Amino acid sequence: MNEILDLEKVAHQGPQPFDLSIRISGEELDRDEVASLSEVRAIGEVGAGDRPREFLLSGSVEYTADLLCSRCLDPFPFAIRSEFHLTYLPRPAAESAESLEDVEVAGQQLDEEYYDEPQIDLRPVILEQVQLSLPMKALCAEDCKGLCVVCKGNRNRSACECAVEESDSRWDALRGIREQLAKKKEN
Repeated sequence: MNEILDLEKVAHQGPQPFDLSIRISGEELDRDEVASLSEVRAIGEVGAGDRPREFLLSGSVEYTADLLCSRCLDPFPFAIRSEFHLTYLPRPAAESAESLEDVEVAGQQLDEEYYDEPQIDLRPVILEQVQLSLPMKALCAEDCKGLCVVCKGNRNRSACECAVEESDSRWDALRGIREQLAKKKEN
């Protein structure tokens, strides 16, 4: 299946389905927590909207991945199916970087995209949907204990006997004042 959707075909022949699988490299994602990623399957349809030259793209992406836990750094499996709905409109003729500086975006406009040519390249859409579906902080489990700050051992696998003094340096100035007050009381 071609990654490019022809909007002229949609305008003349009606809604067009798509079903494709693509490989996305780690460099494209630029996410250190993704150890491996399966082919991403995208299924959906593009049809005409209510406004002139408006097109509605609806679909889903599904994939599996091995993510590295943010706390213990162990890989864990991750699988997801994520749906998306986007509206495509022709790019306004006078749109420039300067005219967009102070534009306020309404909630419904967050899912609007613009096209110059009457086509949609699905690859960037799929890449964006994968990025949006990945967790902001990948955790193997909610109660992951992470790594020991002293010996770097995985605290999920074995209890660690390292002594860790928890101190917050932001309180050092107040500790100094307390010590000065204590000395004054002694004198």
